[in-house]
Amino acid sequence: MAVNLTNLTNSTYRFLGAWSIVRMCPQKIEANEEQLSFNAATLAITLVIFMLARGTIAGANLSVLPSAIATFVSSFIIFATGFVALIFKSDKDWKQTVQKWGIFFSMLWIVSLVIAIIIDGIAVWTGKSPLTTVIIDYFIDPGELSGTFKDFLRAIIISTIALGVLYIKSTNMNGGQKIIDKCMFFTVMFGCAMNCVLMVFFIYGDVV
Repeated sequence: MAVNLTNLTNSTYRFLGAWSIVRMCPQKIEANEEQLSFNAATLAITLVIFMLARGTIAGANLSVLPSAIATFVSSFIIFATGFVALIFKSDKDWKQTVQKWGIFFSMLWIVSLVIAIIIDGIAVWTGKSPLTTVIIDYFIDPGELSGTFKDFLRAIIISTIALGVLYIKSTNMNGGQKIIDKCMFFTVMFGCAMNCVLMVFFIYGDVV
Protein backbone atom coordinates (compact mmCIF):
# COMPACT_ATOMS: atom_id res chain seq x y z
CA MET A 1 0.00 0.00 0.00
CA ALA A 2 1.48 3.34 -1.04
CA VAL A 3 1.73 6.01 1.63
CA ASN A 4 0.59 9.51 0.64
CA LEU A 5 3.36 11.90 1.74
CA THR A 6 0.96 14.77 2.32
CA ASN A 7 -1.18 12.64 4.60
CA LEU A 8 1.98 11.38 6.31
CA THR A 9 3.09 14.95 7.03
CA ASN A 10 -0.31 15.87 8.44
CA SER A 11 -0.34 12.68 10.49
CA THR A 12 3.11 13.53 11.86
CA TYR A 13 1.80 16.84 13.14
CA ARG A 14 -1.17 15.03 14.68
CA PHE A 15 1.21 12.52 16.26
CA LEU A 16 3.26 15.31 17.84
CA GLY A 17 0.05 16.97 19.01
CA ALA A 18 -1.11 13.71 20.59
CA TRP A 19 2.28 13.23 22.24
CA SER A 20 1.95 16.68 23.80
CA ILE A 21 -1.32 15.78 25.56
CA VAL A 22 -1.03 12.07 26.39
CA ARG A 23 -0.82 11.16 30.09
CA MET A 24 -0.54 7.94 32.08
CA CYS A 25 -4.08 8.38 33.36
CA PRO A 26 -6.18 8.86 30.20
CA GLN A 27 -9.02 10.44 32.19
CA LYS A 28 -6.72 13.37 32.97
CA ILE A 29 -6.00 14.15 29.32
CA GLU A 30 -7.13 17.66 28.44
CA ALA A 31 -7.69 18.14 24.71
CA ASN A 32 -10.16 19.35 22.13
CA GLU A 33 -12.07 17.20 19.65
CA GLU A 34 -9.47 17.63 16.89
CA GLN A 35 -6.60 16.48 19.10
CA LEU A 36 -8.59 13.49 20.31
CA SER A 37 -9.15 12.34 16.70
CA PHE A 38 -5.53 11.21 16.71
CA ASN A 39 -6.28 7.49 16.26
CA ALA A 40 -7.79 7.71 12.78
CA ALA A 41 -5.66 10.63 11.60
CA THR A 42 -2.29 9.01 12.30
CA LEU A 43 -2.79 5.62 10.67
CA ALA A 44 -0.20 6.54 8.03
CA ILE A 45 2.62 7.21 10.48
CA THR A 46 1.59 4.18 12.54
CA LEU A 47 1.81 2.08 9.39
CA VAL A 48 5.30 3.34 8.55
CA ILE A 49 6.62 2.64 12.06
CA PHE A 50 4.91 -0.75 12.17
CA MET A 51 6.36 -1.79 8.81
CA LEU A 52 9.84 -0.69 9.92
CA ALA A 53 9.49 -2.80 13.06
CA ARG A 54 8.25 -5.79 11.08
CA GLY A 55 10.99 -5.37 8.50
CA THR A 56 13.90 -5.00 10.92
CA ILE A 57 12.92 -7.27 13.81
CA ALA A 58 10.83 -9.95 12.14
CA GLY A 59 12.41 -9.73 8.70
CA ALA A 60 8.95 -9.57 7.13
CA ASN A 61 8.41 -8.27 3.61
CA LEU A 62 7.00 -4.75 3.49
CA SER A 63 3.91 -5.80 1.58
CA VAL A 64 0.14 -5.45 1.82
CA LEU A 65 -0.01 -7.91 4.72
CA PRO A 66 1.74 -5.60 7.24
CA SER A 67 -0.52 -2.79 6.06
CA ALA A 68 -3.60 -4.89 6.78
CA ILE A 69 -2.17 -5.96 10.14
CA ALA A 70 -1.37 -2.36 11.13
CA THR A 71 -4.91 -1.30 10.28
CA PHE A 72 -6.34 -4.23 12.24
CA VAL A 73 -4.16 -3.51 15.29
CA SER A 74 -5.12 0.17 15.31
CA SER A 75 -8.82 -0.74 15.12
CA PHE A 76 -8.41 -3.40 17.81
CA ILE A 77 -6.71 -0.95 20.19
CA ILE A 78 -9.50 1.58 19.76
CA PHE A 79 -12.21 -1.07 20.23
CA ALA A 80 -10.61 -2.85 23.20
CA THR A 81 -9.72 0.30 25.13
CA GLY A 82 -13.08 1.88 24.34
CA PHE A 83 -14.97 -1.22 25.46
CA VAL A 84 -13.09 -1.42 28.74
CA ALA A 85 -13.44 2.33 29.33
CA LEU A 86 -17.21 2.11 28.87
CA ILE A 87 -17.44 -0.68 31.45
CA PHE A 88 -16.12 1.71 34.09
CA LYS A 89 -17.62 4.94 32.82
CA SER A 90 -20.73 4.93 30.66
CA ASP A 91 -22.18 8.45 30.72
CA LYS A 92 -22.94 11.34 28.40
CA ASP A 93 -19.19 11.90 27.85
CA TRP A 94 -18.63 8.31 26.71
CA LYS A 95 -17.25 9.29 23.30
CA GLN A 96 -14.59 11.55 24.77
CA THR A 97 -13.74 8.87 27.34
CA VAL A 98 -13.21 6.29 24.60
CA GLN A 99 -11.07 8.73 22.59
CA LYS A 100 -8.87 9.53 25.58
CA TRP A 101 -8.22 5.88 26.40
CA GLY A 102 -7.76 5.06 22.73
CA ILE A 103 -5.21 7.83 22.23
CA PHE A 104 -3.18 6.65 25.22
CA PHE A 105 -3.00 3.00 24.17
CA SER A 106 -2.37 3.90 20.53
CA MET A 107 0.53 6.08 21.70
CA LEU A 108 1.81 3.26 23.92
CA TRP A 109 1.76 0.92 20.91
CA ILE A 110 3.64 3.41 18.71
CA VAL A 111 6.23 4.22 21.38
CA SER A 112 6.75 0.49 21.94
CA LEU A 113 7.38 -0.02 18.23
CA VAL A 114 9.91 2.80 18.14
CA ILE A 115 11.72 1.42 21.20
CA ALA A 116 11.67 -2.09 19.72
CA ILE A 117 13.28 -0.76 16.53
CA ILE A 118 15.98 1.07 18.50
CA ILE A 119 16.72 -1.74 20.95
CA ASP A 120 16.27 -4.84 18.77
CA GLY A 121 15.60 -3.79 15.20
CA ILE A 122 18.92 -2.06 14.59
CA ALA A 123 20.81 -5.00 16.12
CA VAL A 124 18.97 -7.55 13.96
CA TRP A 125 19.43 -5.37 10.87
CA THR A 126 23.21 -5.27 11.46
CA GLY A 127 23.40 -9.03 11.97
CA LYS A 128 23.66 -9.01 15.77
CA SER A 129 21.53 -10.61 18.47
CA PRO A 130 18.57 -8.52 19.70
CA LEU A 131 19.43 -6.67 22.91
CA THR A 132 16.37 -8.13 24.65
CA THR A 133 17.68 -11.62 23.86
CA VAL A 134 21.08 -10.72 25.29
CA ILE A 135 19.44 -9.44 28.48
CA ILE A 136 17.21 -12.50 28.89
CA ASP A 137 20.06 -14.95 28.20
CA TYR A 138 22.23 -13.15 30.76
CA PHE A 139 19.78 -13.87 33.58
CA ILE A 140 18.22 -17.14 32.38
CA ASP A 141 19.80 -20.14 30.69
CA PRO A 142 18.61 -20.04 27.04
CA GLY A 143 17.78 -23.75 27.13
CA GLU A 144 15.28 -23.29 29.95
CA LEU A 145 12.84 -21.10 28.00
CA SER A 146 10.46 -21.89 25.18
CA GLY A 147 10.41 -19.60 22.18
CA THR A 148 6.95 -18.26 23.02
CA PHE A 149 7.84 -17.48 26.63
CA LYS A 150 10.98 -15.73 25.48
CA ASP A 151 8.88 -13.64 23.09
CA PHE A 152 6.68 -12.58 25.99
CA LEU A 153 9.73 -11.60 28.04
CA ARG A 154 10.95 -9.50 25.11
CA ALA A 155 7.54 -7.86 24.87
CA ILE A 156 7.47 -7.19 28.62
CA ILE A 157 10.86 -5.48 28.45
CA ILE A 158 9.80 -3.25 25.56
CA SER A 159 6.38 -2.46 27.04
CA THR A 160 7.90 -1.63 30.43
CA ILE A 161 10.36 0.81 28.85
CA ALA A 162 7.56 2.41 26.81
CA LEU A 163 5.40 2.80 29.92
CA GLY A 164 8.40 4.27 31.72
CA VAL A 165 8.82 6.86 28.98
CA LEU A 166 5.14 7.80 29.19
CA TYR A 167 5.31 7.87 32.99
CA ILE A 168 8.26 10.29 32.97
CA LYS A 169 6.43 12.48 30.48
CA SER A 170 3.24 12.43 32.56
CA THR A 171 5.16 13.22 35.73
CA ASN A 172 6.79 16.22 34.10
CA MET A 173 3.40 17.43 32.85
CA ASN A 174 1.61 16.89 36.12
CA GLY A 175 4.29 18.11 38.50
CA GLY A 176 4.73 14.80 40.29
CA GLN A 177 2.09 12.21 39.43
CA LYS A 178 2.42 9.09 41.61
CA ILE A 179 2.35 5.49 40.44
CA ILE A 180 0.00 4.58 43.32
CA ASP A 181 -2.76 6.57 41.62
CA LYS A 182 -5.61 4.05 41.02
CA CYS A 183 -6.24 5.21 37.48
CA MET A 184 -2.55 4.99 36.62
CA PHE A 185 -2.22 1.53 38.21
CA PHE A 186 -5.11 0.19 36.12
CA THR A 187 -3.70 1.85 33.00
CA VAL A 188 -0.28 0.27 33.53
CA MET A 189 -1.66 -3.21 34.19
CA PHE A 190 -4.14 -3.26 31.30
CA GLY A 191 -1.79 -1.41 28.95
CA CYS A 192 1.15 -3.72 29.61
CA ALA A 193 -0.98 -6.86 29.15
CA MET A 194 -2.56 -5.75 25.87
CA ASN A 195 0.64 -4.27 24.49
CA CYS A 196 2.61 -7.44 25.25
CA VAL A 197 0.07 -9.61 23.44
CA LEU A 198 0.22 -7.35 20.38
CA MET A 199 4.04 -7.28 20.42
CA VAL A 200 4.24 -11.08 20.61
CA PHE A 201 1.67 -11.78 17.89
CA PHE A 202 2.70 -9.11 15.39
CA ILE A 203 6.39 -8.39 16.04
CA TYR A 204 8.33 -10.88 18.15
CA GLY A 205 6.37 -13.95 17.15
CA ASP A 206 8.31 -13.97 13.87
CA VAL A 207 11.78 -13.60 15.40
CA VAL A 208 13.99 -16.59 14.69
